[in-house]
Formats: sequence, C-alpha cells, structure tokens
Amino acid sequence: MKIKNPKKERKKISKIDNIKTNNKGSAIVVSLLVLSLVVIIIVSVSSIYVNKVQSLKNINDYYDKLITNKLDSR
Repeated sequence: MKIKNPKKERKKISKIDNIKTNNKGSAIVVSLLVLSLVVIIIVSVSSIYVNKVQSLKNINDYYDKLITNKLDSR
C-alpha cells in the first residue's frame, strides 16, 4: 500500500494525536456536569424528605385537634 501524500497523512495523524491528548478541558467539563447532577439529586431528595416530614406534622396536628375536641366535648 503506497501513501499518496505523506505530509497529509502526518497532519491527519498529528490532529488525531492532539485530540487524544487534549483531555484536560473535557475532563473539567465532565466533572462539573457530574457535580451539578449530584447537587440536583441531593436537593431533590432533601426537598422530598422535607415535604414528607411537613405533611406528617400536619396530619399529626389535625388528629391532635380532633382528639382534643372529642375530649372537650365529654
């Protein structure tokens, strides 16, 4: 197999090598994206937990009022 233009082939190979070795920028972008995804997941889970605790507190208050009304009516 004969290479028609060796200079062109070398340029292609050097471009491929540059793409393969230029990983610092993409690694930073990927790490920032993963960090933002983790933060979003933590915030959503904590908001679900807070809403659950608040609804349980409201249910508890509601039944406390019912119990006190029943006791007062006796």
